[in-house]
Amino acid sequence: MGDSPSYFKWTDVAMNRSVCVEVRAHASKSSIQNQRRMDQLFRLGGMGGVICQGIGVLYRLEGDFTDGEIEKIAHEILSDPVSDRFWIDSKPQNSETLFLDIWYKQGVTDPVSESLLKAVKDLKIRTIARAFSGQRIELRAPAHSNGRQISLKEDIFRLAGKELLNPLVQECQVQSWSR
Repeated sequence: MGDSPSYFKWTDVAMNRSVCVEVRAHASKSSIQNQRRMDQLFRLGGMGGVICQGIGVLYRLEGDFTDGEIEKIAHEILSDPVSDRFWIDSKPQNSETLFLDIWYKQGVTDPVSESLLKAVKDLKIRTIARAFSGQRIELRAPAHSNGRQISLKEDIFRLAGKELLNPLVQECQVQSWSR
C-alpha cells in the first residue's frame, strides 16, 4: 500500500516512560448497543467479516512514574471498580485482532487530559508530565490473517476517515498482532 492518509501518524515519544491505560465498561446494555452499531457500520462499509469486540476509553500517560503510581491512577481516577475494568499497555493477542486507537492530533485541545492531570496532582503524584485521551476500538478481522491484510488496511483507512474520526482534529493508530 502507498502512503497512509494524513490522519494516520507514527509518533516517537521522548519521555522516560509512556503507558496506555484502556478503560471499558463491563458488558452493559449501552456497551453492547455501541458494539452492534459499530458492527453495522463495518457491514455497510463493505467489511462484513469484521466484528467489533469492544470500545474503550484510552489514556496515554508520559513521565517518570512507577508501576504503582499508574495502578493507583487507573484504580482511583480512570475507572469505577463497580462498572469498569482496565488494562495497562494491552496489545492484540492474536493475528485476527486489531486495535484502532483514535487520538487528538498534537495541538488540539484535549480537556479530558487536562482534567486528568489536575486529578493526578490532587493524588499528590507529581511524576506525570503529559496526558492524552482517546478511544480504542477492538476488532476481530478473520480476513486479516488470510492474505487480505492490504485490502483490509485500505478499508479501515477509508472507513476511519469517513465515520470513526474527524481527520481535521484526530488521528488513528492501528495496532496488529506481532510475535
